Amino acid sequence: MRRTANALAVETDEVPVSSQELLEANVAAIRADLTELKSDVRAIAAKADSELKTAVARIDEQLREVRQDTRELRAANETLRDKLDDSHSSLERKIDATHETLDTKIDATRESLERKLDATGGELRADMKLMRADIHQMGASIADLKGMQKAILWILGGLTTVVTIVGGGLGIGKALGWM
Repeated sequence: MRRTANALAVETDEVPVSSQELLEANVAAIRADLTELKSDVRAIAAKADSELKTAVARIDEQLREVRQDTRELRAANETLRDKLDDSHSSLERKIDATHETLDTKIDATRESLERKLDATGGELRADMKLMRADIHQMGASIADLKGMQKAILWILGGLTTVVTIVGGGLGIGKALGWM
């Protein structure tokens, strides 16, 4: 068998009783504290309400300023966009004008070079014709020289033959005593 101790202490049904005056004094003190607490809560609520209204008014003012700044920024943005568009258009015109000027200069330079090349080519062709004529004339002179060289060789060959014959005849004449 088990033994258990009493887990609960037995309370008596008696309630301590305070006097009526003590209870009324305590209730009056509680009422005074409650009245003071109400007054403190109302003061805090009024102060919080005032601070909240001030904060809301500040936020409203800041929002108005932000809206005004936003309007000003939009206006400035539009002004800048217009200036940018004007600058872009101006630059496009300048670039187009520069391209046209360069194209004109390039075309003029190309035409000038073509004329100079054509003139130089004509001069070169004329010089080449003169050189061909000179070469042809030199060829004719060389042919004449070859002819003269052949004639001289024939003459020298003939003289050599004559000298040989005469020399041989003189040698024979000396040997035979004819001389």
